[in-house]
Amino acid sequence: MTELELWEAEDADEFASSIAGDIGFIIDSALDARRQALIALPWEDFLAPAYDKLAEQRRDWRHVTFVPTHDDLVPVNDPTSKVAKLAKLFMPKGARVLPLSSENPDYKLAGSAANARLQDLGWPLDLVLMTFSDDGEAAGFVDGPDLAEAIESPDDIRALGVETPGGRQIVSISGHAVAKARTVLFALRGQNQAALEAAGAGDTETPLGQVLRKVTVPVDAHVLTD
Repeated sequence: MTELELWEAEDADEFASSIAGDIGFIIDSALDARRQALIALPWEDFLAPAYDKLAEQRRDWRHVTFVPTHDDLVPVNDPTSKVAKLAKLFMPKGARVLPLSSENPDYKLAGSAANARLQDLGWPLDLVLMTFSDDGEAAGFVDGPDLAEAIESPDDIRALGVETPGGRQIVSISGHAVAKARTVLFALRGQNQAALEAAGAGDTETPLGQVLRKVTVPVDAHVLTD
């Protein structure tokens, strides 16, 4: 059973400040310990205020690398590109922002290319921040033909391509990348709190629960209750 601690915020500003504070602390701790930080972030609109606050923090961003937790198989200039939104915020600060996706139409080959790009980074991840949908899909861990491969990935796989039952193609960090991360955080709205608590208690009926089953570090979750 994963050790899970919930931090509730009653308004959006408190929620954003709490998340930005946690991410900033983890980055600074990694910089102090290893002179580099490797951070995986999802892009969701409700997290944009937290990322704005994070980008306002003062530090030497040149030694910080961001990757998206997952991204659609689209070019970086596509309006749905998650890495483009992260890059717009953090690259002007001097941070490095690496894409997962590519213009390769074959999602498996795109995943292999992303995995190759990530191999030379300073693994493991210092932080992976995750969100999840109402049906327990988190990052690229979705109910579909590639779920088992995504979660049970070998040690040398950091990213891979997955396809949803609806045909949406994604490149995602792997289950191994999440399981070995130094810190795992969740960000969610209050209506999804019960699903996270069930997954943390060992319910593996959802992709979220299957991912959490592999995590060995304590997990903090920031909950927006309004």
